[in-house]
Amino acid sequence: SVPGEQDVILDELVRSPNVYGFLNANWTALKALKLDVTGSYTGSMIAPRVISDSGFIDLVDTEAFLDITTKITYNFNLKETFHVEISGGVQNLFNSYQNNFDRGALRDSDFIYGPNRPRTFFVGLKFGDF
Repeated sequence: SVPGEQDVILDELVRSPNVYGFLNANWTALKALKLDVTGSYTGSMIAPRVISDSGFIDLVDTEAFLDITTKITYNFNLKETFHVEISGGVQNLFNSYQNNFDRGALRDSDFIYGPNRPRTFFVGLKFGDF
């Protein structure tokens, strides 16, 4: 124990949400048109944050996160053995993102607990015999 700093004792795991769920849904609107929705729900949890040189930690109650990705795909069958697929979508549709990152030379680099990217748009092109 460090003088002036209180010991922290927990009876639950840190960075382990009590509630977690996963979603995967696919819909074929037309023979060539597909919509995919995937996502995960991560409930609130306790995340440790080092706040001093001695290693003293603060316990942060995090927010819950809903991370949804949508993708729409269209297939062009140019020949029997040659197809082109165009796709686009959004990762982290609701922009669920940790907003309290530590900054600077003395930051706690382990204080990361949310989805790994902000809202991101993407496009894709695939071609071949698939």
